Amino acid sequence: WYQRRVRELKKMSTNKKVIRWGILGTASISKTNVKAMHQCDIAEVRAIASRDLLKAQAFAKEENVPIAYGSYEELLNDPEIDAVYIPLPTNMHVEWVTKTAQKGKHVLCDKPTASSVEELKQMIEVCKQNNVLFMDGVMWSHHPRTTLIKENLHRLGQILRVNSTFDWRQLDPNNIRLNPVLEPLGALGDLGWYCIRACILGFGSELPEKVVGFGQWNENGALIAFTGVIFYSGGRSCSFECSFLIGEYQAFEICGSEAILRCEDFVWPFGEKREDYVSQFEIHFPLGKTEVIKIDRPIKHEEELIRDFSAIVLSGKRETNWEELTLLNQTILNALLESAKTNKPVLLK
Repeated sequence: WYQRRVRELKKMSTNKKVIRWGILGTASISKTNVKAMHQCDIAEVRAIASRDLLKAQAFAKEENVPIAYGSYEELLNDPEIDAVYIPLPTNMHVEWVTKTAQKGKHVLCDKPTASSVEELKQMIEVCKQNNVLFMDGVMWSHHPRTTLIKENLHRLGQILRVNSTFDWRQLDPNNIRLNPVLEPLGALGDLGWYCIRACILGFGSELPEKVVGFGQWNENGALIAFTGVIFYSGGRSCSFECSFLIGEYQAFEICGSEAILRCEDFVWPFGEKREDYVSQFEIHFPLGKTEVIKIDRPIKHEEELIRDFSAIVLSGKRETNWEELTLLNQTILNALLESAKTNKPVLLK
């Protein structure tokens, strides 16, 4: 599978050899993706921007980034930048995705991409108008393990249910995840976004019939825990829970009529800092038979995200499948939030 993927990426590329990246903001996730850009043979880190020049300069020195800018506008005005990674708070995405696209630069936007479906549609439209790629930053969607999972779904029989969990204890009041102004979707946007993506992995691009959501808000109005149930036609369903109150746990199950596929570390691989770590998942068959399927080499999913994005840009084609996936994710998420706030099911069909 790995050599096949390398060949596919090479076919997508044009004569241009690398995509030159800029990053808006010095968030910790920026460091992860800058390291991935350094490891990618078709990506090159050009600049980091912060509203505080000293922060940008310190980041640039630590992460070996050639240029530091003291404003986001300066970076967007750099004609040598092809693509921009935007890890800013969710309430800033519309403004800076719009400005980035209007400068003709491709957009990799961290999740949750928007506060509402309407905001996301606005961002997608401006990217379409300026013929630039738009993609969310869900790294695990690009990992070869996810490709292998897709290739094995037929072995499960009819897929009837998906269960997923992502918990990460986060009670620091200074963390923006607990700021309902900067991050109005709270735990549902930060953690639940991934759980919904696992549901989509199991059921594909099909729009659910209805959703039911249950949320827990703290005294400051931050959404700190969420449980969601997503209903599809024919009695099929997905359930998930995500929380800032529980110690880290992440897993999903795709349950079929013939077997169950289980993946325990789908968002952040448990041993990714070890050089010998390889990703895996399990398929559980009747009578206690279990098959463990492993990737044959250590691969970091953030590097695959950067490689996929860069290869698409190099191909010269504006792919829309990623933004369609993001829009479905956002649609389900906002319906769940509406359900939790109104204490009623929300119909999508």
